[in-house]
This record gives sequence, C-alpha cells and structure tokens, in this order.
Amino acid sequence: MITSANHILEALFEWAPPHLKEDYDNIGLLVGRKDHVINRVLVCLDVTEEVVDEAITKGCELIVAHHPIIFKKLSHVRGDDDATKLIYKLVKWDINVICMHTNLDAASKGVSFALAERLDLIETSFLTPTEEQAGFGVIGRLSKPQKKEDFLQFIAHCLQLPTIRYHGDGQKIERIAVCGGAGAFLIQKALDLKLDAYLTADLKYHDFFQGTDSLLLCDIGHYESEIPIVDKIKEYLDIRFSSLTTEVTSVVTNSVNYYTSNNETTKST
Repeated sequence: MITSANHILEALFEWAPPHLKEDYDNIGLLVGRKDHVINRVLVCLDVTEEVVDEAITKGCELIVAHHPIIFKKLSHVRGDDDATKLIYKLVKWDINVICMHTNLDAASKGVSFALAERLDLIETSFLTPTEEQAGFGVIGRLSKPQKKEDFLQFIAHCLQLPTIRYHGDGQKIERIAVCGGAGAFLIQKALDLKLDAYLTADLKYHDFFQGTDSLLLCDIGHYESEIPIVDKIKEYLDIRFSSLTTEVTSVVTNSVNYYTSNNETTKST
C-alpha cells in the first residue's frame, strides 16, 4: 500500500486533532507536498540541521517533529539566510516536515502522558481537562510513597537528568502532577488539589516561590520533559503504518548544557 504524507498527517490528527492547538501555534504539514510518497520517517523533538542531515543520510522522505519548524512569518526562503536556510535545504532534498505541537500537548496519551509513563505513574488522568479526551498536564500516583530525596533521585534516574531545579519540602511524595514543556500556568491547580509534587519546565525565579512545605515544585527542563513523546510518536506510526520504516533521531537536539560540580559539561540524552 502506498503511503502519502497526507495519510500520515490524517493519522496523526486522529490522535491529536488540529482544533486542540493554541491560537498562536503552527502545526501540520509545514514543508512538502501532501501527495509525496513516504517510505521512511525520522521522528524528533526539534528540526535542526543535524537532524535534516540524518534524514538525508538515511533516505527519509518525512520528518515528524513536535516543535514547529516555521513559527514566525517568513518574508523569504534563501539558502544563505540563517532563519530560512534549513527550509531551503529541506525543499532542495525533497524532505517533508509534519509538526504536532500544542495539539499533541493537549491530546489524550500526548506529551504529558508520555512523561507520566516514563515515571511509572498509575491512575493517570488530565490535570486540567478542557473537553472530552483533551486537556493539559497529567495527575497520577506513584506505586508507593517516597521521601523527597529518594523521589528527586528517582526522577533524575528515570529521565536521565544531570540536574533538577526545585523548591519545597514535601517529605512524603505520592500524588504528583506533570506537564511537558512550559507548565507554570498549572502550579495553582497543583496547589488547589494539595498534590505532593509538580514536575514541569521553564519555571521563572518567582514561580518557585509557590513551592510549599507540602508541594515539591520541580523544573526538569523543557527538552527533558518532552523527549518521551518522540518514542510514542514512533510507536503510533509503527502501529498505523506497517509499510513504513520509522526511526527516532540519534541527534540530541537539547540546546541547554549543564555545568556540574565535577567540572564536566553535560546535557540530557
């Protein structure tokens, strides 16, 4: 059976319908043609030049990414311009790009659910439901309570984190919430529900003041909180399209490095 870029786009929209996206967002087939025949797919969080080069080397006709490659209005597309040379390269090599961003954040079994699964949370549901089978953040429970220090070590191990920014002194961690990406807007919800911990990313200095004696507030990093969805996208495409060869990028696109006390510069993998 011939699989087109549009077949894949429609299947992804069944999982994460386009009406779930935020108004500011840009999703869907952002580079390429709907009728382009697809045999190989590369899945990633971010479309970088290294990822595009990997797609070229592996003969992939399609890249499926979480973050949009086109977010702001373009006035031109040139091969010598930093803002558009990547798009130029994709067109030159006839590589399509589908991006599933805030619609996948809000979808059932989307970004936050992938993070919750990586942490082995049970009894999961949306932290803030917005409609049937849609919402933001995920609330769940650990299989058994953990002390704060053990819990921080646990999430660092599960997510391969070199560092965790946190505030709060909750000593018994069992009921927690997570939100992949920038999730400061859900801190108050976690407080209202009297949760033991809330994990998200992109917290500002003053956001941490909302951590309390009972709520452990953790910033685990944007890339780190969203990277679990990449494997889930691959799994979904493998189930829906047996004729496709789908791979997860080998490129670590995390642009944030961490300087640790042992004088080594690291980043999450």
